[in-house]
Amino acid sequence: MTIHQKPLQRQVYHEHHIQVLQGFEPVRKRPPIYVPSTTSKPLHHLLWHIVDNSIHQALAAYRDEIILP
Repeated sequence: MTIHQKPLQRQVYHEHHIQVLQGFEPVRKRPPIYVPSTTSKPLHHLLWHIVDNSIHQALAAYRDEIILP
């Protein structure tokens, strides 16, 4: 720091800075958190996650069919 520079002011972080996202909004706004890359490995992981969740829903009798668009 030279004589003419001001020290950086410390920023305060409060709970009102937190933004709660609903549904698929977090994935759309921040995809790297959920899909780190677009190579085949993370995409296959997402596919298996969808299939696994669908099977669990069917086994729990919440759904009786799986429809993929």
